Amino acid sequence: MIYAAGADLSAHARVTIAFDVLGRYIINAERLNSEEFHALDGTSVFHNIALSQESFNALSGALGAKINLIDRLLLDANLLFALDDHGVRDKVTPLIGFEYSF
Repeated sequence: MIYAAGADLSAHARVTIAFDVLGRYIINAERLNSEEFHALDGTSVFHNIALSQESFNALSGALGAKINLIDRLLLDANLLFALDDHGVRDKVTPLIGFEYSF
């Protein structure tokens, strides 16, 4: 299940700011877990990695701005960031781009 909520704000005649909350609920995903293996000698303990199935929620936030530099040229700047530590992803992902309309 995927869900999103957000808001846009016109900060100036040439600047728009946006904030979004993005979420995914993943059902029965394969997860890596750290566990200890105890040897038969009763004293040796080894670290091991095990797989398990588990459902979890991955929550991210996005903050961005669009700036009208000149006539029909826009500058886009966005940051996507993790709001939790579920799943394999970057803590912060930047994006900068330009848009031009003909």
